[in-house]
Amino acid sequence: MLKVGVIGFGGGNALIPVIQQEVVEENKYITQEEYEKDIVAATLTPGALPVEIASGVGKQMCGMKGMILGGVLMAFPGALITVLLMAGMSMVSDQVLSQIQYASIGITAFIMCLLTEYIRGTFEQYKGRPKTTGKAFLVCLAVFLLTAGKNLYRIFQIDATPIFSISTIDMLAIAFFGILVTDCKFTWQNLLPAGIISGIYLLCIGKAGVIDNDIVTWVIRVVMIVMSVYSLKKSRVKKMKRSKKLLFPLIKETTIWLVFAMLCSIPAIVLVGGETIVFVVKGLFSSLISFGGGDAYLTIADGLFVPDYIDETTFYNNLVLLVNVLPGSILCKTLSGVGYAYGMEVVGNQMAGFSMALSGFVCSVAASCGVFGVVYHLYEYLEGIEIFINIKKSIKVIVSGMLMTVMSGLIQSCMSIGKNASYPWFTILLMVFAIYGLNVFLFRKAKCKNLVLIGMSLVLSMGICNVMGI
Repeated sequence: MLKVGVIGFGGGNALIPVIQQEVVEENKYITQEEYEKDIVAATLTPGALPVEIASGVGKQMCGMKGMILGGVLMAFPGALITVLLMAGMSMVSDQVLSQIQYASIGITAFIMCLLTEYIRGTFEQYKGRPKTTGKAFLVCLAVFLLTAGKNLYRIFQIDATPIFSISTIDMLAIAFFGILVTDCKFTWQNLLPAGIISGIYLLCIGKAGVIDNDIVTWVIRVVMIVMSVYSLKKSRVKKMKRSKKLLFPLIKETTIWLVFAMLCSIPAIVLVGGETIVFVVKGLFSSLISFGGGDAYLTIADGLFVPDYIDETTFYNNLVLLVNVLPGSILCKTLSGVGYAYGMEVVGNQMAGFSMALSGFVCSVAASCGVFGVVYHLYEYLEGIEIFINIKKSIKVIVSGMLMTVMSGLIQSCMSIGKNASYPWFTILLMVFAIYGLNVFLFRKAKCKNLVLIGMSLVLSMGICNVMGI
């Protein structure tokens, strides 16, 4: 998990195949079925998705100790580098940030290779079933087109607002609504009402604002919830788990995470004072409402912590820059950085800053993993219901569509690195695809391990960029 955290460029969804490669395929720590349970629970949960998955994997392997270590170690590298760079921001030259960007090009190519393999594996499971493959491809393509609008417009340099560029959480809401209402039975009686409601909802949340009315949006959301609950209520139960131990594990795990967060906040309480408790509460709350990915969390953090805990200039000119360039969860990096800035402002020494950074870091991990544990237990309890079986079957196709969007976002991010007029953006793009193609070839033909591919990608990207002087 520490290794994945170090190379964790590209956001939460991008790391689903990376973690799978490590824990399922290479090291065989858990089975594919167990890993897919973690993915389902994490996609339904607010917070840092890769941190939640790492916590779930750790719990399945080593119990409570693994649960804590998995989540902490996944988030640790990005948060640590963020705080260290903030601490030395006055001494950090543009050259250092440039080297991080150069490294990100190689890591991006490697991650794109794993994303491709994940998508390919999704469709290989339907081999020999052309009709099912066709339906899965259409669903995957629809998810991509609905979520990638902003990235595609930027890649093709279209100066307009895309009609559809919806968030991950809205996409999951529509996808699960469709699964619940149709029960994965594609008849006109099922598809027509689900399609009409979903279509109106898309027009309400589309970036172009085709239906720009909050009342209509909330009415449609209520209708979707009512229809989903009704469909869930009438769904057939195939194999229900009637465990009497559902409540106790929920309380136990939630308590462990809360105690963990408070214990790690003691140094900050001693050095900074009682205001730390207010910060901890706000940090936990912000994590629990952080649906929609890293960019959405930056908006939440702006509303809750600027300017009371960190001034606007430091937040946007320093912290936002770092969390977007560095690997790891934006949620965990942001809360750590806000904590550091606040500790430095109140007390004026780095010990206070580091202690508050630790408090913010632990809040982000504890909230994400705590609510993930609740959802995981509930999902495990209800997975015998036919609808949840259908969700489990469909999740890889939906995730594959979102991973295509992640790839478009990675490509767009790499294009923006080309600042030198002598080497425009398509030079960077050619380099990304060249390293990506080499990764795919070595992965499939030579069966190279991840570390070999990562090392090769880093040497090529950093070497080429420095020689070319991009």
